[in-house]
Amino acid sequence: MLLNKSIRKRLSKLEETEYYPLEDTEKMIARLNLNENFIIDGEKMCQLASEALEEIDVRLYPNTEQRELVKQLSRKYGLSGDHFALGCGEDQLIDILISVFGRRNRVISIIPTFPVYRYRTLFHGGVFIGVPLNEDFSLNKEGLIKEGKRANLLFICSPNNPTGNQFPKKVIEEILSKVKCLVVVDEAYVDFAEYSVYPMVSDYENLVVLRTFSKAYGLAGLRIGYMIASPRVAKPIATVAQLTYPVVNLALKMATKLMQNDELVLESVKHVREERDRLYNELIKIGIDAKRSQTNFILFKSPTDPERFYNDLAKSGIVIRNSGMFFGNHYFRVTVGTPELNDMFIQVVKKITKK
Repeated sequence: MLLNKSIRKRLSKLEETEYYPLEDTEKMIARLNLNENFIIDGEKMCQLASEALEEIDVRLYPNTEQRELVKQLSRKYGLSGDHFALGCGEDQLIDILISVFGRRNRVISIIPTFPVYRYRTLFHGGVFIGVPLNEDFSLNKEGLIKEGKRANLLFICSPNNPTGNQFPKKVIEEILSKVKCLVVVDEAYVDFAEYSVYPMVSDYENLVVLRTFSKAYGLAGLRIGYMIASPRVAKPIATVAQLTYPVVNLALKMATKLMQNDELVLESVKHVREERDRLYNELIKIGIDAKRSQTNFILFKSPTDPERFYNDLAKSGIVIRNSGMFFGNHYFRVTVGTPELNDMFIQVVKKITKK
């Protein structure tokens, strides 16, 4: 039996909607395109996962684990539990915010940045307005304030993906003070940077901070993130807008255990920063125009024809992220991997650029 006209129309619209593309990494030796944490101690992570599995009962809904993690977050940040909302990865929280506040409304962000803000805005029938960064990758403060005064949501990824730079705290605070929309600061990579804006949630009811366990904490496969905001915003998101049990108990228990074993995460962050700086210096040495980063990835200009460069890397078993064109140049983004993966990447790039 044929689908009805309404369903066919909706499916056609979905087929026309942009979505987040994923490269085929099945045959790749070095998966350096998704900013996963290869440096955190894998054996210790497996040990913690084994302990977590022994401590949970997969037959039960994760009430206890959910409360445990919120308590742990509350202790870490010195905020009451109603300042937090958990999500199945940061992406799900982005989607909820847009579905609640951005549906058929204006959503503002910077360009270039994490494309999911745009994709989910379009999916929910909103209007996405992109405010280009300045050529030095700094915020166009005046442009964001102007557009933010006519919007419900303003997303600022800081440190920004893909440029890798963190925006000054004073600039973000000035934007917060001059717009009445929700300003969502996506801090997915903040553990590799200098500061967080989360203390400002006590002063600005319109500030929402998003964090993830996927990057510094190495839990990309378990999909868990959280929101920090004033109770006026966070509580209805957590209790009404969010699903009853958005995160599985294993993910909740692992996140709690990692927060209790923060030396494992801190050691990992230290090594990522060291490898990031080494990788940057190696790229500069071979004449690549790389950008300083406060994340676990590095943005650089394509040294040769972009399509050929990407394909030559793929032939050697390396996949990186094609970040596209902006400011008249074609850019790629590479994840900071283990020393061995980084060395492999550098050696292949050297061969390609000598052709």
